[in-house]
Amino acid sequence: MDFKYKQDGFTLIESMVALVILLFGILGALAMQSAAVSNTKIAADRSIAAIHTSSILSKMNSNEDYWQTVPVGFDIGIAADGTISDLGAGTDGADLEAAGTDCVSDVCSPLETAAYNLKNWVQGGTSFGSDGGISNRLPAPTTRIQRIGNDFPVMLEVTILWNEKRSTSGAPMAASFYAAGNTAANSVRGIQYTVRARP
Repeated sequence: MDFKYKQDGFTLIESMVALVILLFGILGALAMQSAAVSNTKIAADRSIAAIHTSSILSKMNSNEDYWQTVPVGFDIGIAADGTISDLGAGTDGADLEAAGTDCVSDVCSPLETAAYNLKNWVQGGTSFGSDGGISNRLPAPTTRIQRIGNDFPVMLEVTILWNEKRSTSGAPMAASFYAAGNTAANSVRGIQYTVRARP
């Protein structure tokens, strides 16, 4: 008796093993693609922050009559809606918030020009082009401008803070690794871009 076994094709087990290996390869490629897209978004946000910081420093440089006279302790914040507030002990933020003049059609004082530029920097407007302000380009941004030291010419520090990841509905995305003490449901990773310059 001659027992010869003829193999006509792949067995079911061999096919399943090949399929599992293929699936692991596809999942690995998808994970790498997802990380690449996320890193590209982070890099784009940082570039936007750098461009917008450069633009406000340019506006400050053209309004030296105001920015070179800010007092020691000058420390203001600008919210995403354009509201300017005091972060320090002074009243400079309140003065800027109260100076609500349209400097496109009116002649403005240095204070009014500074307030107009700051609000447009955050909200967008004609003085910063049609691409919108920081609030249109970065997720949940807040900004801070403070005087550093008491030297002359004045040294200012401009800081932009934003959330790294947000869902399409505008709510922060859950991520368990963002910050110690936060739960996965309410955590947001904050990113900061800071520049010091003499306007």
